[in-house]
Amino acid sequence: LLFLLFISSIQFTALGQCTGTGLFNSQTDVTNFFTSGAGAGCTTWTGHLYFMHASITDFSLASNLDTVTGSILIQNTTASDFTGLHNITTVGADLSIINASNITDMTGFDALTSIGGNFAFQNNNAATSFAGLENLTTIGGYANIPENDNLVDFTGLNNLTSIGDYLWIDDNDA
Repeated sequence: LLFLLFISSIQFTALGQCTGTGLFNSQTDVTNFFTSGAGAGCTTWTGHLYFMHASITDFSLASNLDTVTGSILIQNTTASDFTGLHNITTVGADLSIINASNITDMTGFDALTSIGGNFAFQNNNAATSFAGLENLTTIGGYANIPENDNLVDFTGLNNLTSIGDYLWIDDNDA
């Protein structure tokens, strides 16, 4: 029964529907979704996108997207940057980048202007700056930036003018 509940919460809709929850546990999942699945050709994704596996190294097939109305979670991936997400201007809910072991900055989120919910950037130990977020002006919720061992430069957040809740920066060792 729990398995059925879990499966029912994951929605991959028909080609061109551009809605639901995309859960990616491999680079193959990402490729299939954006080439022949629900995400093919979409510019607006109404729902959430969860990229959650070390085999995910490339976001380039998502380059048509300019808006995600829900959340984007990138966790435990080995991509070196976020190229392919470079046309996204709006994330309607949360943007969370957690344990993305090879990224050094936010290159690939160059068009992002608004995060409607929270921004979490945690345990990204190769990251040294926020370069790539130069167009970000608004975070609707909180900004949580803990445990990034080499983060030394907040360049990229220079144009951030509004955080709706709080800013928490903690345990960034560098």
